[in-house]
Amino acid sequence: KLKYPRFCMCFENRMRQGMDMRGAGVVTLGGYNPKILDAPLVFVQNIAKQGETRYKIHIRNIYFRQGGGQSIVQERDGQSVVKLNFDEDLFNAKNGGTILDSGVPLLIFDESIHDTFMAEWEKLTGQKFSFGKMMLTEEEVESLPTIIIQIAAHEGVDKSFNPRTVPNMAGDRDPKHPFDGLLAIPSSHYMEYNPSTSTYRAKISLDSKLGSFLGINAMQGHAFFYDLAKDRIGFAESYNCRPKMSPAGDVDDDMFEMPS
Repeated sequence: KLKYPRFCMCFENRMRQGMDMRGAGVVTLGGYNPKILDAPLVFVQNIAKQGETRYKIHIRNIYFRQGGGQSIVQERDGQSVVKLNFDEDLFNAKNGGTILDSGVPLLIFDESIHDTFMAEWEKLTGQKFSFGKMMLTEEEVESLPTIIIQIAAHEGVDKSFNPRTVPNMAGDRDPKHPFDGLLAIPSSHYMEYNPSTSTYRAKISLDSKLGSFLGINAMQGHAFFYDLAKDRIGFAESYNCRPKMSPAGDVDDDMFEMPS
């Protein structure tokens, strides 16, 4: 029996190596191993009601970052970031929140975001967004926008520090909600390569009538820590999820709290 009702799921970056796509991950029961984190762990609210079997979050904003990049931290100066104009309540409404589910193989966005997504994509890239097969070089894929998801912070988040110092918090990007978490989804995660045809296809749906889902391609390259007792989900970038030889043991469950 677990001492605490919590667990961590870590999903390594999905990297293309020649014609081979490789990925790995690890599940830790009872806590998480801080050695696998490459960024601070930030906590967002799990808004699922008691008895529900799926984890739900509230997506407050979605952004495009021009020029791509794997991390929430910009790779170079001057990369513009554009916020999509959509109704957040409508976007999250159909399931009582956006469902976070590693078993879903793609990004599924509520149909209410379709028009602004398509318009801002074309402005930023000069190309219409395509759901079909595309002949692209790796460099062209890497230059596609990074999608940044802003998720409502946990109600009990520690506010004794400056959120501007934490790269995966909203900070100045949303002064009204500076403690919200930011999740970066690079093009290498939402563009799927088919070696049999040497083409790419976007694993994104913009016309869902069943609500919004963040699937495995949003979670790759991150560790997700589910703390069921506190109705919170922590996440952080992680580039190496492989299990260590020694057990994780008891660790502090919040980098902004001192262990008692």
